[in-house]
Amino acid sequence: MDRQNFLLRRLHSLTGVVPVGAFLVEHFLTNSFALGGEESYNEKVAFLTSLPYLYVIEALFIFLPIIFHGLLGMWIVFSAEVSVARHRYLRNWLYFFQRVSGVFLVVYITVHVWTTRFAGEENLFRLMEHKLSSPGWMWFYIAGVTAATFHFANGLWGFMVTWGITVSPRAQRWSTYACAGVFLAMTFVGVNALLAFTGDAVTFLQK
Repeated sequence: MDRQNFLLRRLHSLTGVVPVGAFLVEHFLTNSFALGGEESYNEKVAFLTSLPYLYVIEALFIFLPIIFHGLLGMWIVFSAEVSVARHRYLRNWLYFFQRVSGVFLVVYITVHVWTTRFAGEENLFRLMEHKLSSPGWMWFYIAGVTAATFHFANGLWGFMVTWGITVSPRAQRWSTYACAGVFLAMTFVGVNALLAFTGDAVTFLQK
């Protein structure tokens, strides 16, 4: 691997955690305000959309990093040789599904942004409530949330290896457990936020 590819892969790993991963966490937490109902959710959305320099913030810290990470990720997918039949270990399967989830997320994010951010609907709670009342849309969103949380958690493991944070086999084993916990926790938060729009969310964990 030449130096340019090495640096691009490092940058790809970094952008997957910051700012893309950080935005994913923020996005899930914002959507969780739907647990408080329509007014609670729309108030939070109104606050975010009224931020000064919103378009600059979205462009520099959300859209451009996601586009860069996605395009470079697609290049990695179609330039890498991945044969699960030849690899029996868990890490090889996770590598394979990292690529599969990445391709699916390109489709999912495009559809999600197009049908929400550019829908021209001011009441986003009602918009999501209407969409998620359809089983097809609900399962599509659950698949998208699960793919996003897996991609982030597994990518976080790779980030720690790539940047020399977890070097020893012992450290990598424990980081596997930690990242699995991140995946489960974030999947619960993300899916529960979706269920909040249809009144089916788990609420006993709320204060």
